[in-house]
Amino acid sequence: IGVRLVGSEMCIRDRAIDDQLSTIVGQLSSSDWISRKEGANRLLSLARAQPEVLSRSSRLLSLVDAFTPQLSFANPKVMLAALAALEGLAPLLRRTLVPSIPTIVQALSSSLASSNAQVWPCPCARHGSCAVRARSRLLARTMPSR
Repeated sequence: IGVRLVGSEMCIRDRAIDDQLSTIVGQLSSSDWISRKEGANRLLSLARAQPEVLSRSSRLLSLVDAFTPQLSFANPKVMLAALAALEGLAPLLRRTLVPSIPTIVQALSSSLASSNAQVWPCPCARHGSCAVRARSRLLARTMPSR
């Protein structure tokens, strides 16, 4: 009985995460920049709080598909939130989302090439270090090992 209870609790928790991910995907797909920014912030919170559950989710790929355009979104507030969320997603990318890395790197390079003063170079040192760490982590994992 104990094993079944643990299994059912895990199943309920996974369903709750899938529901949260559906909400986040909706926010990231919104035409409203505030919703997109909130979606990126919620994704970061979830990635930090429950990375193992997030990595098992059946909605993870659709989430990444909705998330990636935020890295090069025209609104700098959305882009900054997405860059912060990317740092939280980096460990998941290494383990479960390797096929998504080239698309993310492409969006990330657009973000880092931005001439918008709010985005790059950002007066906030935290953003700069976040972007550099995220970029180097992603690039290091796409390079073949020697």
